[in-house]
Amino acid sequence: MKLMILALLTLMPAMGFEWQSVNYQEVKYLPLEQVAEFYGMDDDGEGSLSSATLKLKFKSGESQAILSGVPCNLIHPIALIDQKRYLAEVDLTHLLDPILRPAKIKLPGPITTIVLDPAFSGEGGDIKIDDQEKTDPLLDLALKIRETLEQSGLQLVMTREEQRALPIADSIKIANGVENVLFMRLQLLEPATKGGYQVLSLHGPDSNANPELKKASMSVACAAHWRYLARRTQSRLKELPDLGFGFASGTDYHALTCPAIEVRVSQFTLSEDGELLAKALKESVIMAIKAMTGKSGQ
Repeated sequence: MKLMILALLTLMPAMGFEWQSVNYQEVKYLPLEQVAEFYGMDDDGEGSLSSATLKLKFKSGESQAILSGVPCNLIHPIALIDQKRYLAEVDLTHLLDPILRPAKIKLPGPITTIVLDPAFSGEGGDIKIDDQEKTDPLLDLALKIRETLEQSGLQLVMTREEQRALPIADSIKIANGVENVLFMRLQLLEPATKGGYQVLSLHGPDSNANPELKKASMSVACAAHWRYLARRTQSRLKELPDLGFGFASGTDYHALTCPAIEVRVSQFTLSEDGELLAKALKESVIMAIKAMTGKSGQ
């Protein structure tokens, strides 16, 4: 509760802002027209908010918004109350605010190191190594990402560099032992998923993580989608579904003490466009770091 209060206080400007919140189905909601006012966006009255650089689209009763072309998975659906649209307070605090105001995120120091954690066979039904070809697509992707990010001056730490299982607790221990770090978990989508891509924050609203870690994780997750969307339009994958960004479920990563995201990608996408994906992730990380340090807008 204390963390929630602290997080909500960051939404208030120095002079104060009186939110006209309502309780609806045991959830606190805020009017979209006030969200537009707070962030200096235009409200068309039909569920779309826009600024010079961003556009948000909402539909009443749906738990997904569209943020500048990228699906955004909300925790609670948009509510229509007395003919006015409302956004859940928790969605604004933990999901949209760190994207709309990344420069407000206060981390102990700038992100200088990336810990790459490619999943392996046996962890939650992830990847099955081909006994004949001995392929490990997520490790291959991690190596591509490492190569591209090292060229940008960032330090890279791999949790594994060979085909072996690594307990989640060991990956977390590695990440928590590094300062000014972003943890990036690589995971395969379900085998039935023909193609697609998803980036999730590993620090959900209910985790005990510092609120700033939650915000940083969400800011990076969104940036990853924007860069991938931009690059994908140049490739054969432009028609594949973008599964959106949001929060990962579960508590496996609650012990992480750094910003953390999980990149989920289909086997098909990896085999067809792994190079593109690696470049997009590199660009997204750099974009997010610059945005959080106030060096550029997102």
